[in-house]
Amino acid sequence: MIYAMVPAIVLIINLIINWELLTKYGFRLDKHDMKKRIHVYYNYFIISACGYFIVDMTWGLLYEHREVSFLFPIIYYLTVLYFLFMLLTMLAWTRYLVAYLDKGNLRSDVLLHGVWALFIIGIICLILNKYFHFMFSYNEANEYVGEVGRNTTFFLQIAFYIVISTYMLYVAHKSNGRQKIRYQAVAITSIVIGVSLIGQILFALYPNYAMGLMIGICLVHSFVQSSEKKENEIHDHIASTMAKDYEAIFYIDIESGEYLTFAKSEKYMSINATALGKDFFQEAYDSIDECVFPDDKEYAKAFYNKETMLRNLEGKRSFSFKYRVMVKEEPRFFLFTVMHDTSSKHLIFYEKDIDDELNAEKINKENQKKTITFGQIAESLARNYDAIYYVDIANSSYVSYMESNIFGELEVTNSGDDFLRNQLKIFQRLFITRIEMQFVTFLIKII
Repeated sequence: MIYAMVPAIVLIINLIINWELLTKYGFRLDKHDMKKRIHVYYNYFIISACGYFIVDMTWGLLYEHREVSFLFPIIYYLTVLYFLFMLLTMLAWTRYLVAYLDKGNLRSDVLLHGVWALFIIGIICLILNKYFHFMFSYNEANEYVGEVGRNTTFFLQIAFYIVISTYMLYVAHKSNGRQKIRYQAVAITSIVIGVSLIGQILFALYPNYAMGLMIGICLVHSFVQSSEKKENEIHDHIASTMAKDYEAIFYIDIESGEYLTFAKSEKYMSINATALGKDFFQEAYDSIDECVFPDDKEYAKAFYNKETMLRNLEGKRSFSFKYRVMVKEEPRFFLFTVMHDTSSKHLIFYEKDIDDELNAEKINKENQKKTITFGQIAESLARNYDAIYYVDIANSSYVSYMESNIFGELEVTNSGDDFLRNQLKIFQRLFITRIEMQFVTFLIKII
């Protein structure tokens, strides 16, 4: 009973912490969605671990009553399943690890071929064990006895876990940031599982492997799954905030043309553009006749060919084009931008209404032209005057300009808060100066 309690507890904990993953991603692989494939492979590992926990728990319960003759065949076949699920967890873990790395190189192929070889060898050994008992046996008292073949297969598994742990530590060393921590967590999980197998060799009647699996699953949950979930939430917040600036954003599978829509404004919906569908390029092309301004239709159609779109992206981070779209029976300019995602297996295509921006830019340019024109006129007039004053009628503040050179350019020479008072002072100084000059002139004439 005590033996069975450990796998029973870890089974419950495993289901609790991974229930969301199991229900969200399921067990169906999608060759076009690599991120989902990683989660599905991890779900395979979780289910394999659950199978092992159930078998280990049931074996522990029945083994306490091994003296009951009709229970012995069940105990024997539970022992076979015990080794089978141990091999399945190793296979599922390796497939998850390779998918998580997403290297697709020779090392990944070696790991996959190696684990499949060990799995097949283990299956053959379990089948032959019924006749030769070199994996395990039961004595006359129905007590479990581990044979040489059992330890040999365990040593092979331990060696394999050492290999994948070393490889993961190497990959982690070459990485940085949060990804480095995740790779380290995956490597440590492999180490823990390998160490638990050593404990299983030394103490065959203790649930060491079950505890090792649970510790590893908790490590992955804390440092990989939870970290990625938090990071994805941040990315979602950033994407949803940025999406408010666009009329629509599409995530397109390059190979199949299937796409998802992540943003649609009410204004965009009024043009009756295609929503979710199976072929973005064809559906977007077909919608042009209905949605695009007549004069721009032929121009727009040239862009919605997959080969053309990919060719336009060669050597570039993104590619943009614009044309007029009919919105509520009025033509408005839209900017269309396409770019690769990080995997280069999908395209991100977004649309933005830039009609207001173009109009504002046009008005701004016209105002700049007017400003330049009026400035040139003012400088031309300044050649005929000694000074020009620009006075605010509301508060009498002013700025004075004088011609700065022979080309008639204006230069700020003075400014103040009260134009009238300043001019009065100037006139007073001018009046006094003229009287003084007249007096000096009179004295010169007398002399």
